[in-house]
Amino acid sequence: MGAVRRIDSTQPYVKKKNIITFTIATENTYIHLADGQSFPVIEGDIIATDQQGNQFVELEKNLEDYVPVVEEKKRSLYESMAKGYKEMGDINLEMSEAFHHAENEAETTTTSLVNGEYKEY
Repeated sequence: MGAVRRIDSTQPYVKKKNIITFTIATENTYIHLADGQSFPVIEGDIIATDQQGNQFVELEKNLEDYVPVVEEKKRSLYESMAKGYKEMGDINLEMSEAFHHAENEAETTTTSLVNGEYKEY
């Protein structure tokens, strides 16, 4: 089959160019298309704008055809590294606390055995 990497099929995907933002016109105005055409927009109309800046008027009844998505910003290398170091620090702290607890238990048990105070239940 060749070199193929499987993508999570349970996760929906959308092309960035298909992401639409909506605004409501607060006054009568015009939207201008890339080909030079202009269309009037009446106050209260819903203006849809894609990532390339193309605009069109959308009917309110058609809004149910759109699914809201959260657009995650790309992390910089430094943000990713900072997150990784924090996660590593949390793991190291957890391991250190577990080791410290085990060391205290061993010392307490050894002291009890030496002093003859150790009682097994």
